[in-house]
Amino acid sequence: MRVVPGGMTTSRTGSTAGDVMLGDGTSRRGGLRTAVAADALTAHLGALGGRPGAVVAVGTGAIALGTDLRDVWHRVDGWGHLLGDLGSGSWIGAQGLRAAVAAHDGRDNGGSTALLAAATERFGPVPTWPGQLYTRPDRAQVLASFTPDVAAAAHDGDSVARQVLAGAGTHLATTLAAALVDGVPPLAAATGGVLGIGPLLTDAFRARLSVLRPDVELVGPAGTPLDGALHLAARLATDPGSVVGHEPWLTLGSPAAPAPPHDPTDSQHPTDPPVPTTTEED
Repeated sequence: MRVVPGGMTTSRTGSTAGDVMLGDGTSRRGGLRTAVAADALTAHLGALGGRPGAVVAVGTGAIALGTDLRDVWHRVDGWGHLLGDLGSGSWIGAQGLRAAVAAHDGRDNGGSTALLAAATERFGPVPTWPGQLYTRPDRAQVLASFTPDVAAAAHDGDSVARQVLAGAGTHLATTLAAALVDGVPPLAAATGGVLGIGPLLTDAFRARLSVLRPDVELVGPAGTPLDGALHLAARLATDPGSVVGHEPWLTLGSPAAPAPPHDPTDSQHPTDPPVPTTTEED
């Protein structure tokens, strides 16, 4: 069994946010069966242990996938930091920087001197921030790099930072609830490093989800995206008929045709170039 990870960053389309290529290792028994899985799917499979339901995965970006793993596949968010990724690391960082700018400008609401101090230490003087951010292709990651500072300020009691984290939790709950469309069982989980911020974010997440979908069973993640990839690879190897592809989430490849057997009585090695033969005329 082989698992070959691809990139785990948000794609330009936002539809796959990175791929994992899986193989069942059967190349010697009639060809290699392969599958290319979006990391939103491997996160789903890892978090719910291969069960159908909905999962929101949150890191630099945020995306939810609700699926019965056969016919229903519903994606919510994952549109990147300019159009979406609400509640993600890039969203939290951007909100924190907005609060820092508000304090720098002297606005009478929404500003945080604690976040201004932290952002100035990290990025330098405020007037340099647009140049540091707007032209960078990795600006989502740069924004997300400020999330630990927002979390630290919140844990130190900064009210604006606390509002940002609560807002992130609310957004993530709304995203997850929207993924629970008809045909998706009322089972849900959240996964990703941003959730490690703790109750200042997760309490708001749980509270909002219970209002939007009181019927849903919210469970802790059973495993990681890697566990999800291994789960899919195992199913591909032992019960391939149970694996249903659905692009762009899961693309299944046909087994490769096995190489023809080598005739041991053939003195010419199969990799050698053909040896021309000549006949002498009488």
